[in-house]
Amino acid sequence: MSEVALSAPAMPLSRRIIGIYTAPRAVFEYLRDSPRVLGALVVVCVVALAATVPITNIIIQEQTAKMQAKPNMTPEALSRATQVMKITVPITGVIGNIVIVLVLAAIYLFMANIILGGSTNYKRMMAGVAHVSLIGVLSSIVRVPLILAKQNSQVTLSPAVFLPAEQSKTFLYHLLSQCDVFAIWMLGLSALAISVLAGVPTKKATTAVVILWIVLMPIFALLQTKFGGGS
Repeated sequence: MSEVALSAPAMPLSRRIIGIYTAPRAVFEYLRDSPRVLGALVVVCVVALAATVPITNIIIQEQTAKMQAKPNMTPEALSRATQVMKITVPITGVIGNIVIVLVLAAIYLFMANIILGGSTNYKRMMAGVAHVSLIGVLSSIVRVPLILAKQNSQVTLSPAVFLPAEQSKTFLYHLLSQCDVFAIWMLGLSALAISVLAGVPTKKATTAVVILWIVLMPIFALLQTKFGGGS
């Protein structure tokens, strides 16, 4: 009897996009055997660009207001900076998503193989992170209308929303903003991705991701407070 090679059923990009919301484990199991990075990453970048374009002027206005407060900022320099931002703001959103996928995949790979004792490779982990990032599609659908309605890019779906507006520049605000509902959703999916892709218990993967998040939260909040400011 001849041997017949059995392969996992094909899962096209459209099914993976839906599946990351409805059946993420099945998506990660498919990616474990057939890692696919490009399609999901392109979708993430296109959505990031499409979401940034309509709010670019709002972001530019906020940045312009900050620059005007600098004593050495001349009208000519401000005008040049505004023209540059019309190009850099949308591009930064795209590049930022690519960098995040690459960096998180490396961090999760180290956690999975070295700390948790699992076994996977960078391509699989990058595929997992790229698909987790697809949650950003729904996030953009929710956030962009809110930003346009408020005419303010400082929109949060976290406990920080309950703080007074005057605290939007504080460390506490930025710390609480890390508890964004979509960020928590993506953390849970990241733990599941590590578990499935590296073959480690879900509880161990979840614990590792939560610890990493707790360590990084105050660091990100401090950086946002110092350099990000607020509107």
